[in-house]
Amino acid sequence: MHQWFNQLRHREQIIIGLGAVSLAIYLLYILLWQPLHDNALELERQNENLLSSLDRVDAMALEIEGLRHSGRQTTVKKGSLQQILNSAAKRHGLTASRIQPNAKGEIQMRFEGIPAQALIAWLHELEQQRGILIQDASINTTATANRLNAVVRLAQGN
Repeated sequence: MHQWFNQLRHREQIIIGLGAVSLAIYLLYILLWQPLHDNALELERQNENLLSSLDRVDAMALEIEGLRHSGRQTTVKKGSLQQILNSAAKRHGLTASRIQPNAKGEIQMRFEGIPAQALIAWLHELEQQRGILIQDASINTTATANRLNAVVRLAQGN
């Protein structure tokens, strides 16, 4: 190949050299830069969605805190804590992926990919209408808008 290239006229060598450089630049663009650029744009879009979800979760947390401190009277429905939690969750279309009672009489429930408003309504019902205490809640956004993963530890109120 080298011998063939040397046999070409100087002008042809320059044209072939420029073509090879152009091809190399094109291949770098297509194989390297374009996929990286597309990935960066996708990550920016995901970041914007997560920030939007975080803003909604922050607003919901403020709403929960406001409802918690509103001082409404609560009525505790008879039945075991687990029965109350399960029936309230079903009313709001929620299904726990894990329910784990502990030695203190508390119950930890895990939800995955649930609607944000359903979680807020469920927690509100439990605390304000059923007298259930929300001991701890860990709420995370998912890649899907308005969907959350949550782990909530609940106890029977006095």
